[in-house]
Amino acid sequence: MDKRLALGGLKSMDAVAGGAVSVTRFILFLMGLFSVIALSLAAIGMYGAMSYSVARRTYEFGVRMALGAGNATYWEWSRRRG
Repeated sequence: MDKRLALGGLKSMDAVAGGAVSVTRFILFLMGLFSVIALSLAAIGMYGAMSYSVARRTYEFGVRMALGAGNATYWEWSRRRG
């Protein structure tokens, strides 16, 4: 190496390693973020579908409970029928 040449663009090994993994870290962060969003949307969708199903049969549930069906029977029936 020629001692008369100026050195330029010196970086520490930490800076080089940090730059190499920064893109990977960002992609993993985005994947985690999108998976949390997807899980939240799925949970909201399941809640909405179950709520709609139960709301459609509120009258039927009332009649069944008036005829003597207990809470356990009510919840089991609503889960089984969706």
